[in-house]
Amino acid sequence: MASPTRSDEWYQHHEKWTLSLGQRGMRVRLFQKRKDGIFFRAVWVPGSGCDQVSLQTNDRDEAERLGRELLAELQEAKAPLSVGIVRMGEMARRYQAECTTHLDNTPRTITYEASLIGRLVRFFGTNYEVRRLDELEWRRYELARRSGATKGRNGKPDKRVSDRSVHGDFVLLRTMLGWACRVTRSDSQRWLDRDPLDGITVRQEKNPKRPIAAWSRFVKTRAALQQLAANATDISTTQRWIKVEFALVLAEATGRRIGSIRALCWEDFDLDAQHVTWRAEHDKRGVEWIVPMPDRLYDEVLQFRKALGGLSGPVFTGERDARKLMNRRVLDRWLTEAEELAGLPPLRGGSWHPYRRKWATERKHLPLVDVAAAGGWKGTQMLLKCYQQPDPDTILSVMNEPSKLGDQWEAATGRGRGLRAPTRPRALEA
Repeated sequence: MASPTRSDEWYQHHEKWTLSLGQRGMRVRLFQKRKDGIFFRAVWVPGSGCDQVSLQTNDRDEAERLGRELLAELQEAKAPLSVGIVRMGEMARRYQAECTTHLDNTPRTITYEASLIGRLVRFFGTNYEVRRLDELEWRRYELARRSGATKGRNGKPDKRVSDRSVHGDFVLLRTMLGWACRVTRSDSQRWLDRDPLDGITVRQEKNPKRPIAAWSRFVKTRAALQQLAANATDISTTQRWIKVEFALVLAEATGRRIGSIRALCWEDFDLDAQHVTWRAEHDKRGVEWIVPMPDRLYDEVLQFRKALGGLSGPVFTGERDARKLMNRRVLDRWLTEAEELAGLPPLRGGSWHPYRRKWATERKHLPLVDVAAAGGWKGTQMLLKCYQQPDPDTILSVMNEPSKLGDQWEAATGRGRGLRAPTRPRALEA
């Protein structure tokens, strides 16, 4: 066993690392409970006893950083340890384990939110007192996030991000704080008595990239995919391009996300009833949808089923392992390859999603609730905000509107009242 040369240096006891920081009366002890395990920290709280918390890391440098951060906070009396303290690490852990709204998401969304939560915890610190959050603290994180000064899970600096990413972090943090305000302690009191970031606003991206694919783009890309399939030298490569073409046809005809399309099985196409079942486990919102197929799409499905020899099981299987689905990134790459062959410039801000926006925008004249149900939107707010966009033909129709308002509108609005029938002169009434 190595013996320490100083009291504030790491040493091993029974192959487990330990370190004591600070002086008697204000000491933070870091230690492992098992060899190569995660580190814990222990602090003596007068009147309450030993306060012990997992640091959720097995890296000594990270554990020491968290320990010294806590010690500094104790010395500056910024975060005195007492019953009822809400720490960032504990709030994040309980939110991910207990919040039903978070747990009801798809596995992909849960993983994505976990990465955002991890970044927040790494920046503020596991032992950061949540009640200390204010606008200045948030702006400090916002500046670091935009400039790439925050760190990823591997310890490497993050990339610079746009307003949209910062706003997403803010919304998630507010969601966690709101959840903590609803959780009760053993004494029936709220875990958090208020949201410390209430009233703070974060600017959103003024010009978000939401490109729309034109019909001509679809036609040219499909022709390029058919050319790639015809020039393929083996059956596996031929089927690859046929599958990508089928995915493109489905994206253009149904407006569905590529994540839902790539998870389709042949059984999901009910040719007798002529409808498609979009399963809940592959839906972003976890909702199952049964949508009728128009005749044009019905004919397309029959042709692709014949070309791929599909009877049952997943439609979009991988080339190397037929038991797995096509990788999303690989699908992106193959679509890009076809677009390059067609001589099309890339769309900044998406590859498959522009077809979803195209589908929604083409149906602006139809009832919103029906468009949302057919395309897989749980509500109409996001459909209106992010998908249905102005187009030149509709704008021209607005500008060409022939009807004109009558004089009664000027009189009604000039008095600050609503429209009403014009009154007759008193002389006529007499």
